[in-house]
Order: sequence, then structure tokens, then C-alpha cells
Amino acid sequence: MVCLRANPLGWDGPSSHVAAWSENRRTRLNFALALIREIHLLSRLAEILAERYVGLAKSMLDI
Repeated sequence: MVCLRANPLGWDGPSSHVAAWSENRRTRLNFALALIREIHLLSRLAEILAERYVGLAKSMLDI
């Protein structure tokens, strides 16, 4: 379905609407990718810290 927008100079066609949608989609994808990278880095940091401190606690309890 094509959305028709009113334009004082006449119908501006679907291309401007598609371009706006594509730009909005690109912005959302860029944000999502940055968020995924951040979550990945934080989960990796949590993994490293857990290996270090939980491993240390286990070895202290084994003594």
C-alpha cells in the first residue's frame, strides 16, 4: 500500500516516503547494532570477572 501525502505543488510520489522510511530504518538499525555491541562487551566483561573471582573463591574454599 502506498501512502499518498498532500503537497501544495502536487503529489510528491512514493519515493520521498520510501526514502524517509529507509533513513528511519537505517537509523534504528545503527542504534540496534551499537546496542548489541555494547551488550556483547558487557557480557564478555561479566564472563571474565566471573571466571576470575568465582574461580578464586572456589580455590579458597577447597583449601
